[in-house]
Amino acid sequence: MKIKLVRPEGPLPGEKLAAVERQLGVTFPADYRSFMLEYNGGRPVPAGFDISWRSDQECGQDWRTSEISRLLSIYEGEKANFLDYNTVVFKGRIPADTLAIAYDPGGNLILLAHSGPMTGKVLFWVKDWEVEEGEIPGDANVGVIADSFQELLLYKLR
Repeated sequence: MKIKLVRPEGPLPGEKLAAVERQLGVTFPADYRSFMLEYNGGRPVPAGFDISWRSDQECGQDWRTSEISRLLSIYEGEKANFLDYNTVVFKGRIPADTLAIAYDPGGNLILLAHSGPMTGKVLFWVKDWEVEEGEIPGDANVGVIADSFQELLLYKLR
């Protein structure tokens, strides 16, 4: 890992991580799973990244870069709680095949695709462009940061 992590919660017991996967009905990509077992969130330094957008995505004109404020942790606290973000706060607001794994200073999310054609990719979700309540979230407000969580940590943060 090329980054420094400030205040990680880890290590996370394997049985706790497996219980979260069961609760969410997902299997985390191996690189993210390893990170959570060892570190369980934290503040990365450096934290900035670039975002890639398709040409038809309007929000991409406004969002070229951002930074990670905090990688979410699995624990019983209120702030930056992975389960709270994914089962309460953003449930039904982000694409169904993704999980919130971090947030930026503006409250936008960094997502990890756990299934579908983008499996393993790290994505950027713009909250100001989310769908209206009752609509199914798509990818109109979702850009690509990295092809994998490991790529994010090793090569994409600046």
